[in-house]
Amino acid sequence: EASVTIYRLASGLRDGQPGDGEFRLAQSIRPGAEPGARWYRARARAFSVPGQRLPMLAWQLADISQERAEQERFFLDLQKAIDHLDHAPAGFFSADQDGRVTYINATLAG
Repeated sequence: EASVTIYRLASGLRDGQPGDGEFRLAQSIRPGAEPGARWYRARARAFSVPGQRLPMLAWQLADISQERAEQERFFLDLQKAIDHLDHAPAGFFSADQDGRVTYINATLAG
């Protein structure tokens, strides 16, 4: 829901803090857009203007639906790779540079 994100950003601006956040809407805010849910990123910043007592507020709204779709595709591909490794006939593990195990497939763990 957008209202939670917008409220958080507006509250931050009242405290002099810039911010950004993402939210999903059931339909596009752009008239004539294809039907379907859309993801947006809102950014809010305050800045001083000489001669003005109160700071000016700048808001930016960007449709990030394509970016989110790409993230979802990447995540699904990663899940497929993990599933493939988990069902491999041989045990497999991964460790970081300090030797800490970061992944063990189901074959090795079982």
